[in-house]
Amino acid sequence: MQILTLQNFPSTPVGQVGDTIERLGGDVIVKHVYKDDPVPRDVDAYDGLIVLGGAQSAAPVDDEKNPTFGPIMQLIRDFHEADRPVLGICLGHQLVARAFDAPVHRLSGFEFGYSPLETTDEGKSDALIAGLATPHRLMQWHEDSAGLPKDGVLLMQGATTENQGFRVGRATYGFQGHFEATPEILEIWIKGSSSPKRHYGETVEREYRRVRDEIAAHAEKARVFAETVTARWLALARR
Repeated sequence: MQILTLQNFPSTPVGQVGDTIERLGGDVIVKHVYKDDPVPRDVDAYDGLIVLGGAQSAAPVDDEKNPTFGPIMQLIRDFHEADRPVLGICLGHQLVARAFDAPVHRLSGFEFGYSPLETTDEGKSDALIAGLATPHRLMQWHEDSAGLPKDGVLLMQGATTENQGFRVGRATYGFQGHFEATPEILEIWIKGSSSPKRHYGETVEREYRRVRDEIAAHAEKARVFAETVTARWLALARR
């Protein structure tokens, strides 16, 4: 199976989601759309689409700075209409929501760490997350939040960000949390990102210690979530 993956930022690779796909015999075709790779248009060449995270804001007011967003959202709709699975993570989650006319807006603050998330009643019977232990613990690192598309089904929710996971139709999904990120990837973010410093100022080192403790406590559960959800998502792919 050929899984098209759109990487939106240098430090946000497909991580353990890609590792799981390849272990199960799929091919992950990464397009670095933040750089020189154009957004592909040929849906028929692929069995599924993954849209990854990034430091950009998905809010419409920033579209002029992010010219790839329009083609990405059109590609999401094209895969959806072709009944080929879509998986959006963080920024990708928000772009999937926008592709189906849901709003994206700035949070009042910054969600940073492994917030506890609950499965909704609809999520308990969903093909990807049914039977997974709650509360889910997925790394949150975002300043934006997405609403639920009109025809979307809310699957997971949190106290800070209600829409933590949703589905449109049979196989188009968005998840706010970074379950693709390994501890090694998260450490690169901690050392290189400016967003925690911007929000926490002089107390940022305390927040880094807190999040590193949470990584140690919850990364294994997030890995199990990633492997299970990815394997189930891959099973939805159809030629």
